[in-house]
Parts: sequence; structure tokens; C-alpha cells
Amino acid sequence: KIAEYDSPTKLLEDGSSAFARLVTEYTMRSSRSTNKLNQL
Repeated sequence: KIAEYDSPTKLLEDGSSAFARLVTEYTMRSSRSTNKLNQL
């Protein structure tokens, strides 16, 4: 099922888009994992 259709840039500009929320969540989780690894 396609929720949205546009270029990634346009979808990221719309902070309420599902794509932008997905990227934001991924970035937060990724940075937390990196921080944990750096503490080892």
C-alpha cells in the first residue's frame, strides 16, 4: 500500500509525512546505538 508519493526531499520537508517520521525515528535509534557502542 502506498501511503505517500513524492521525491524524498519533498517528503522530508513535510515533517508530518510518514517518510519523514520514519527517517526521524531511524536517526534517533541509530544515534542511541552509536552512543552505546562509543561507551564500550
